[in-house]
Amino acid sequence: MKSRLFPLLASALAASFLIAAPAAFAQDEEAPPPFNADEFKKRMKEEAKEAKAAVQKMLKVFKPLEGEWTGTEKVEHSEETLKPLDKEWKDEWKGFFSMEGTYFEMNGKTQGEDPTEYRWICTWDESEETYKAWYFGVNGQTLYIGELSEDGKHVIWTTESEENNSSTKFTMIADGDRVKCNGKDLLNGRIWSRQTSSYTRKKVAI
Repeated sequence: MKSRLFPLLASALAASFLIAAPAAFAQDEEAPPPFNADEFKKRMKEEAKEAKAAVQKMLKVFKPLEGEWTGTEKVEHSEETLKPLDKEWKDEWKGFFSMEGTYFEMNGKTQGEDPTEYRWICTWDESEETYKAWYFGVNGQTLYIGELSEDGKHVIWTTESEENNSSTKFTMIADGDRVKCNGKDLLNGRIWSRQTSSYTRKKVAI
């Protein structure tokens, strides 16, 4: 008889412990506060405001590029056999901030042998802590990644193509009413071409 009662008693005690244990643990742990929609919306607004302010701060580097500009751009190839591909053309563009200062855009139009229109849209990616720019032209678009120069006065832009084993790097440096651009294209690790351009700020008619 004892041998039958003992397993039954043990099972009953174990069951009562399993029932009582969660209640005991629940008393030790504090219940999470109820969801507060107003507090949640307030916190989201504060975080969005901080993120926007961070982007606006990083985009101040483009302030000298604001306005309307006119000038020329030139592409020169390194090898003599490629010299026939060298070309030069006139270029006009306008730089301006958009979306409450969270983007900087440059819309332009070229004149010459192959006139075309283009657009640059630049911003700061807070999550990746890097500059990004999208170039849009009639033949497609390209993504550039940028980093701030050591003196903090301009951005160094780079784009790479693993498929073609090519890369491009260039800078736009403003000095008052002038902007100078310098870049180079690499193919298989060798310089394929160099790009230079010079712009002057358009005078505003009064």
